[in-house]
Amino acid sequence: MPGETEAPRQTGTEYGSHGLAQGPFCYFVPFQIRFLFPECKARRLSAIRELYGFTRVSAFPMSDWPVLLRVEAASPLVVEDWSLKIDRASPDGKLCHFSVRGSATGEDGEGFSTNRFVSRSGRVVIEPAEWNVAYSVAVFKRALPENHVATWRATLRGADPVEPPAATPGTEAGVTVAQCLPPGRHWLELRGAYLAEQIQAARFYSFF
Repeated sequence: MPGETEAPRQTGTEYGSHGLAQGPFCYFVPFQIRFLFPECKARRLSAIRELYGFTRVSAFPMSDWPVLLRVEAASPLVVEDWSLKIDRASPDGKLCHFSVRGSATGEDGEGFSTNRFVSRSGRVVIEPAEWNVAYSVAVFKRALPENHVATWRATLRGADPVEPPAATPGTEAGVTVAQCLPPGRHWLELRGAYLAEQIQAARFYSFF
């Protein structure tokens, strides 16, 4: 299906509370970090640019196919909702005029689907090849409705702050602390009293 890719295989490493008690630093090269705990307090992670990303763009009407296959960014993101209004579209969907707006950013520019678009804030970048309207029109044999609005979200792929979830019998009380960290070396520093009692385990995932 357009816009979907197979997730790469992950490998995991888990450090129990006995490992955490031996020292406050841990060296790792992860893609995702999860803490398993009854209770945990962690520093804020919202300043890490790479931890922000976009959700999947909403679908062409009465289908599961996204209007845009991918949205990128040239400037740091903030958590907010985005909307793209298509106020004019050719019958075959190959030419669309649109405007974008962020719930925190506000009105952020307009453009045509045949041109590379970079919003005024730089928080939205759309390449012409990422438009999926013409393909959807050809497959589903129907035009895009007038003034159609596509939506997506900019989210923090992590927890800020880290708080334990509600306990559910038979499931792990785990929280993803950080996901999509950039390749390279990272240091995780844990601060606080009685960490060995507060955190049951720290689990690290990598695609390597």
